[in-house]
Amino acid sequence: MLINSLFPTVYCYLWKPELVGLHVVSDSLIALAYYSIPIALLYFVRKRRDFLFKWVFVLFAIFIVTCGTTHVMDILTLWYPTYWLSGLIKAITAIVSLYTACELIPLMPKALALPSSAQLEAANRELEREISERKQAELALQEREAMLRRIGDNLPNGAIYKVIREFDGSDRFEYISAGIERLMEVRAEDALKDSSLLYRQFIPEDVPLFQAAVDESRRNVSVFDIQARIQTPSGLLKWLHFRSTPRQLQDSRVLWDGLVVDVTNLKCAEETLRKREALLEESQRVARLGNWEFDIASGKITWSKQLFALFNRDPALLEPNYQENLQLYCPEDAEKLAQAIERAMSTGESYKLILRASQTDGSIIYIEGIGHTEFNADGEVIRLYGTAQDVTEREAALNKRKQAEEELRRSETLLTTAQKIAHLGSWEWYLESQKQIWSAETFRIFGLNPTESVPTQAAFLQMLHPEDRPVLQRHLLRAIANKTPFNLEYRIIRSDGSLRYLELRVEVAYDTQGQTIRLYGAILDITERKESELEITKSRDLLEAAFNESADALFLVDTETLLTLDCNNRAVELFAASSKAELIGIQGQTLQKEQFTSDELTIIIEEITQQRLWSCEIEYVTKQGNCFWGNMAIKQIRVADRVMNLVRVTDITPKKRIEEERHRAEIALAKSEEQLRLTMEFNHIGSWDWNLFQGTVIWNDNHYRLLGLEPETSSATYQLWRDAVHPEDIDRVEQIICNALTKHTNYEAEYRVIHPDGKVRWLVGKGRSIHNAAGKPVRMLGVVIDISDVYDELRLRKQSEIALKQSEIRYRAIVEDQTELITRYLPDGTLTFVNQAYAVYFGRSPEELIGSRYQPIIFEEDRERVAQLIASISNPSC
Repeated sequence: MLINSLFPTVYCYLWKPELVGLHVVSDSLIALAYYSIPIALLYFVRKRRDFLFKWVFVLFAIFIVTCGTTHVMDILTLWYPTYWLSGLIKAITAIVSLYTACELIPLMPKALALPSSAQLEAANRELEREISERKQAELALQEREAMLRRIGDNLPNGAIYKVIREFDGSDRFEYISAGIERLMEVRAEDALKDSSLLYRQFIPEDVPLFQAAVDESRRNVSVFDIQARIQTPSGLLKWLHFRSTPRQLQDSRVLWDGLVVDVTNLKCAEETLRKREALLEESQRVARLGNWEFDIASGKITWSKQLFALFNRDPALLEPNYQENLQLYCPEDAEKLAQAIERAMSTGESYKLILRASQTDGSIIYIEGIGHTEFNADGEVIRLYGTAQDVTEREAALNKRKQAEEELRRSETLLTTAQKIAHLGSWEWYLESQKQIWSAETFRIFGLNPTESVPTQAAFLQMLHPEDRPVLQRHLLRAIANKTPFNLEYRIIRSDGSLRYLELRVEVAYDTQGQTIRLYGAILDITERKESELEITKSRDLLEAAFNESADALFLVDTETLLTLDCNNRAVELFAASSKAELIGIQGQTLQKEQFTSDELTIIIEEITQQRLWSCEIEYVTKQGNCFWGNMAIKQIRVADRVMNLVRVTDITPKKRIEEERHRAEIALAKSEEQLRLTMEFNHIGSWDWNLFQGTVIWNDNHYRLLGLEPETSSATYQLWRDAVHPEDIDRVEQIICNALTKHTNYEAEYRVIHPDGKVRWLVGKGRSIHNAAGKPVRMLGVVIDISDVYDELRLRKQSEIALKQSEIRYRAIVEDQTELITRYLPDGTLTFVNQAYAVYFGRSPEELIGSRYQPIIFEEDRERVAQLIASISNPSC
């Protein structure tokens, strides 16, 4: 009814086909488009389930479908007047449109917040770059890890490892470098399969400490750092240093990345250093030596423990202040010390003083104070430091030495006086330097002034009688070549023209290689004796008259056969013969203790022929077997036109005894001078004299004390010294002594001695041997020196090294603990320092990085930009 009461819309178009067709086609196409759009939207939403605001697309689809339906109704109403249905559909479309509009209003801010396509494209590019960098970083990390493993395989005394603590408490090595085989004699492949091959090498005493350190590192995820001992399968005992960093895996297991290093040598060095420091401290205590420091800014004085004991000061009282320190010494010495300190603080000059200090019992001790200065960067003195040592015994020895020197000077004065009285001079000639030393009496014998210098060799030869000059030169050359002493009489002509007769005795000194280095001897003015002998030769008639009454033994000897032709009564008496017949018809040299060689006889005959006179001191043997010394003088005389030798033998036994005593005195003096020289050279140390033939030794008092003995209660013997030497040193020292004796070399050895109270001291022994004419050692002289205090310098140096190491540790702690990457490089990019964070970040060790350049660790496309950035930092003005 309702529909029939209305007219269709076509009536409004007057049924014009073209107008109706236009509306039908237009509404149909619009409806088709409206229905296809929701299908596309729904398809898009179904495919992109991750897309935001999907419900908006559903609303739009419903809205567009309803809109399309309205156009379909417009076509339907052209012929059918269903206007109520058409209006209802439009109402539904309006409701959907309004609802969609209301939902879009709060959705607009969220929709606007979505990134644009350009932003999404930029984000995609950044994401792709990050993915590329991550891949490159992973590749570089793999390369660094491979390089790190190669380094670990080639570590000379270490190995790199990764170990995981499993859930059951066992340890499994994920990686271990090949260096483990050098450390623990186990192949890396075997250790990866069975970790117990390594763990069971640990010394049982160290296992609890090792396990406790592992547990603590696992609980706190802290650095694992420990040193432990192992015993390898071959029996070697080693110290290993383990250091690793733990990290917790995703499954809660703990993994340690670490390094193990062989520190056996370091441990041995530390143990040796500890023993030496203990020995140094004990040495300081025994030597009564202490060290001190004086901080100028604070005025604080620091003493070592030994210094408190030296001054008998209670350590509980702490160190004295500056004024209290000066009051420890005698007033005049305190002033001297104060002046030295002031001078050191103002000029930096070191000082060394001998000071007297009063003890609580009133006694005085001598202190050797040594002070040095320390400067700051501005060259100002900021600290004084040094040592103080009780040298009371040394000062006492110095006083004794001064007394000995005074006694020596007195002896030399007496010797000079004796030489002057006896007209006996002494001399020395050093062949290498051609230096000559004459006594004052020698100058006077030659008519020279003792205040003048020794004449040159040419001047000396000029003073000799022309006939005696070649003879003396020949004897000197023979003595140097053959190392044989000789006696010779010769004449000199003084500057005033007077003729003097001299008797020369020459001795030869040679070095350890047997080379002649020095001639020395005595010279005696025998002018009066020679004039007497010449007077006898001039008085031939008187000689014959007094032949048998002569106080000397006289012989007439055939010049050809050298047989005795006659002798006087004194000869029979002197040689204890029964009659002259026992002495006639024999060769005179058969009466000598040592007969002349054929060469010596030839020389004697030449000299008698040339000089017509020859004399010599000879030791004779009487017919009864007794020995005596005689001076034999031979002169050619003519008796009844027959040339013969007149031989005079004078008994000079008393004179020889005097000369022997004088010779012994000279030897004793030379020995005293040698001992004094050694004492002065080695500074009041113990001296010794070892008689090899008798097996006796002589020590001075200080020698006893260096062995911890008292001279009043001990007797010097070789065995006593040997028992005091440390058992570990005695064989070596005796071998050195034996080599010095057999090879004619000086003896020098360092060794330890053990005092009766158990104290150990370091001594150095020095000496030289004295050999007889046959080259056999007969005596050995030397000294011993306490060198224990040299370790003070070692201790001071050790303190400086420790301070330097502590400073370096503090610096490294500041830099190494930083989490930022810290490095230092040269302008060409060469790295000179990297901290641990830098090394860890790039997966390489600091040693590997230092010396290389930083450019290779930067991606090639970024190197130019980094170089420009560094250039801008290096040159801010650019």
